[in-house]
Amino acid sequence: MEDLIVSILAEVSVSLANHGGSVEFVGFNPQNGALSVRFAGVCRTCPLAAFTLERGVASVVRERVPAVKSVILVE
Repeated sequence: MEDLIVSILAEVSVSLANHGGSVEFVGFNPQNGALSVRFAGVCRTCPLAAFTLERGVASVVRERVPAVKSVILVE
């Protein structure tokens, strides 16, 4: 499952790269469905990072991997 999640995050990162950023896989806890990710590049300091996390990352991942229940942004 982690390979699938990493693949999806790579697809999302293509869009973020247009703005100078990316999203990286940190870990996945299958017991509670928590996916941890990290923003890189300009996404780390962007004022719209919370919006990007929910609408641009979490919604895509949860749609394609129902086991993912939450997406947590870590530093």
